[in-house]
Amino acid sequence: MTQQPGPFRRTIRLGAAALLAIAIAIPLSLVTAGWEAGPARADTVVGNDDDPQIAYSGWTHTPKAGYYRADAHYSSTAGATATVGFFGTSISWIGGRASDHGRADVAICDASGGACGTVTTVDTFSATAQAQQTLFTASGLASGAHTMKITVRSDSSGSGHFTDLDGFTLVTPALTGTHYIDNGTGCSNAGAGSTTAAPWCDFTNLKGRSFAAGSQILLKRGDTFGAGLGRLYGIGTASSPIILGAYGTGARPRIIGDASASSRGVWIEDASYWQVQSLEIGSVGAGLVFWYSSNGHQGLVVDDLYTHDVTGVFAGSPAQSDLPGMYHSAGLLITGNVPVTASATAVDGVAVSNIEGYADNDDFDISGFNANSGGQQGFLSTDLGNHSVADVSLTNAYFHTALSGENFDNMHNLTITGMRLSDTGHGGNTSGTTALFFWSTSNANVTNSILDGEVSTGSPDQTESDLEAFDDNIHYRGDYFGHSAGPALEVLEINGYTGNFQSNHEVSSSLFDSPGGSDLIQVGATAGFSGSAFDNLSVPTTTAFQQGDFSGWTSSNNTRAAVASSYNAGRDFSATQGASGWREQYYTPAGGWLDITPYDSANQRWGSNGYVARLLLTPDSCGSCVIARAWTAPSAGTVALRGQVVKAAAGGDGITARITKNGTQIWPVSGGSKVIAAGDTTGFTTNVNTTVSAGDVIRFEVTNGGASSSTADLTGWSPSIAYVDPTLINDDSSGVSYSAGWPSTAKSGYFWGDAHYSSTTGSTSTLAFSGTGVSWIGGTAPDHGRADVQICDSAGTSCGTATLVDSYSASALAQQTLYSASGLAAGTHTLKITVRSDSSSTGHYTDVDRFIVTP
Repeated sequence: MTQQPGPFRRTIRLGAAALLAIAIAIPLSLVTAGWEAGPARADTVVGNDDDPQIAYSGWTHTPKAGYYRADAHYSSTAGATATVGFFGTSISWIGGRASDHGRADVAICDASGGACGTVTTVDTFSATAQAQQTLFTASGLASGAHTMKITVRSDSSGSGHFTDLDGFTLVTPALTGTHYIDNGTGCSNAGAGSTTAAPWCDFTNLKGRSFAAGSQILLKRGDTFGAGLGRLYGIGTASSPIILGAYGTGARPRIIGDASASSRGVWIEDASYWQVQSLEIGSVGAGLVFWYSSNGHQGLVVDDLYTHDVTGVFAGSPAQSDLPGMYHSAGLLITGNVPVTASATAVDGVAVSNIEGYADNDDFDISGFNANSGGQQGFLSTDLGNHSVADVSLTNAYFHTALSGENFDNMHNLTITGMRLSDTGHGGNTSGTTALFFWSTSNANVTNSILDGEVSTGSPDQTESDLEAFDDNIHYRGDYFGHSAGPALEVLEINGYTGNFQSNHEVSSSLFDSPGGSDLIQVGATAGFSGSAFDNLSVPTTTAFQQGDFSGWTSSNNTRAAVASSYNAGRDFSATQGASGWREQYYTPAGGWLDITPYDSANQRWGSNGYVARLLLTPDSCGSCVIARAWTAPSAGTVALRGQVVKAAAGGDGITARITKNGTQIWPVSGGSKVIAAGDTTGFTTNVNTTVSAGDVIRFEVTNGGASSSTADLTGWSPSIAYVDPTLINDDSSGVSYSAGWPSTAKSGYFWGDAHYSSTTGSTSTLAFSGTGVSWIGGTAPDHGRADVQICDSAGTSCGTATLVDSYSASALAQQTLYSASGLAAGTHTLKITVRSDSSSTGHYTDVDRFIVTP
C-alpha cells in the first residue's frame, strides 16, 4: 500500500518542560557536530539466535525450553554455516550440549567473512543435555568489524552430530557523541560519521552496537533508508538520554522496508532513557520495537512518530520467532520476555506523544511479555498480572484505517489524552474486533478522546473499546464514542480464567453517538464486577444504555438526547470557522472576543501562542487573554454540556477554566474559574444543563495559571453538547432518590433498558420536580404488588393524600403509566412512592422505569 499523507501530518508540541515532566528532556546543547560524551567504554551485548546480524545456511529454528529466549537454531547438515557479524573485541558462542550433538569448526573472519583466521574445532557432545553453555570464545580482537563463522561437521563422539546456536555475547566499544546518517553525496561509512559534512551513508556502523549515555543517532531529514536499524543497545540517564532522531530541515527521515512480515524498522534492546523522535517508518512487519529481556528499566520518550503500512502478521499468523508475543504487526511495539516476579516491571516511565498510525495492522501495542505462559491467544500473559510496563502516557495520537485496535496488556498506570481512533479494527477476526483493548490493566484514564468508526466485519464484539479480563480501575472521562457496528463499550468476564474480575471502572461525562448495540454491554460472570456510569449523554438508539447484568455498578444521571443530533468539539473540529456551530476564539481586554485566524494547516490547529486543536488546546501566555471553544445554539431548548478538563501532562504553572453563556459564567456554578494545578492530569468534570435561545453562545474558556506563561500547559478539553428533554427523567437521573432496598438492574423492554426495584416494605423512591404535573412509568407483572404514591411539597415533608397503586398483572408489561397527577400549582414538588407489603400477586415488587414531568 502506498503512503497516504493523512490529516495529521504535523505535531502539537508539548515543549521541553513538558517532556521533562513526563520522562526526560532533549538536551539541545548536545545536538552539535562532533560532540563527544566522554571516553569510550566497552559494553557486553547479548544477542539471540534470531539476531539479524546472523546469516544461516542449512539451519532450522525451533522453540527450546531452557535456552535463552526459549529458542535456538540447529543443524546436522555437514557444511551448514552460521555467520555472525559483529563489531567488538571479544565474542562468545552460546549453545547447548547433548548426547546427540557433534562437532563444528569455528573461525573469526574479517567483516566480509572472506579472510578467516585459525579454525577451532568445538565438540558439543555431552552425556547429559546442558543448555546455555559457552562453546567458544575469541578475545583480544582488534576493535572493529568481524564475523564469527560456525561450520557443522559430520563427525561426532555421540549418537548424532547436531550443532545448535542459542545466542552470543560480545564485548563492543560503546559509541559516544553524535553520529549523522545521510545517504546523499559525500557520505562514507569509513569515517567517524561525527559531522554533517562527513556523515555515514547507512546503518552499517550502527547495527548491533551499544551507545553511551548522551550519544545521538541523527538521520537526515528528507532521506529514505532501508529498514533494519538495529539491534541497538545502551543505557542512557535522565540527564543524558540516548537520542535517535533527525537533523536538518524538511520531512521526517523515512525508514521503509520490503513489506515482509519479518522486516523490522527499528529495534532497541533493554532500553533505559532513550528518546526516539521525528521518524517515519513504513512497509515493515514491525515498526519501532522496544524489546526487554530483563526488568528494571525506565525512561522512554517517543515523539513525532509516523508509522504506516506496518503489516504482515495478523491474529498471530505467520508466527514470528523473534517476536513470539506479537499478535498483530504493530507500528510501535513494547514487548519482550521478562522474568515473572511479584511486582517488577520491564520498563517504567513511557511518554508517547504526537504519534500517527495509518494502515497498520496495529498501531500501538504493549503486550506479548511472557507469551508462552498459556494466556489467551498466546500473547496475553496470565502470570504477569498488571506489571510488565508501568507509568505510560499517550498524548495527541491519531490512529486510522487499521486492521486491529490499540492493545494495552499486563500493565498499570496509563494516561491517554487526546487520542483519535478512526476505522481501527476493520479486519475481520473470529476472536473479535475492537478499537481499544485492555487485558490485565489497572489504573488507566482515557480522556478527551474520540473512539469512532468500528465497522461491521461479521466478527464478534465490533466495539470501540473492550475490557477483556483482569482489569481494574479503567476510567473513560469526557470521551466521544462514535458509530460502532456493535456496542460502544464492552466489559467482559469470559473464557473461564480463574479469579477473573472487572472492577472499579468508570464511564462518565462522555457522549455515546448511535452505536450498533448498547452503549455499555456486560458479558460473562459477575464475580468482582463493579463500576459506575454517570453523567453520560446518549444519542437515541433502538437499544438500551446498558445490556447485561450491571447490578454491581452504580448508574446515575445518564441522559438520552432529545433529537438525533449532537455536538462534540473534537469530532466537529474543522479548518472552517463556524462548522457545526463551533468557533475557535480568543479574548483580549482591548479587542473583546475575536475568531482566531488564520488556520495553521501544518500543525492542524487555530493559533500559535495560544491555540485550539482538535482535542487539545493551550492557553495564551498573556495573563489577561483567554482562549476558547465557542458553540452557537442553532435553536431554543435545554442543552446538556458534558466534558472533562485536564492538564495533558504535568508541568507548567497550571490553568484556569470556566464555561460561560453569553458572557455569564455557568460553570463552575459558584465562585470564579476552576483552577487545574500544574500536575493535575485528572482534572474536573465540566457538566451542566442550561436553557438556550437560538444564537446564544457558550464558551469553554481557558487561561494560563497566572505566571504569564503557557509553557507545558497543554490542556485536554473536548466537550460534548446535546439537546435534552428536561421533562423525561430516567430512573437513574440525579433528581431521583432512593432509600435503602432499591437496587438497579438491567431490564429488557424498559426505557434505556434499566430500572430500580424494591420489595422492601416502607422503602421509598422520591422525585423532586418543577412543573404542574407528573407521571410515574414502571412495569406490571405477576410478582408485582402495591405502593402508596403522594405529592408533597418541595422539602418532601408535607404530603397530600396517598393513592394506592397496584402494579400486579397476569403477564409482564413494560413502560406502563402507573400514576399521574395534573393541575398542580406551578412550582417545585416532590413525588413520593412507598412500597407496601400487601399484594394480590405472588410477590410485592415495585419498580421505577422513568418519570414524565409536565411543565
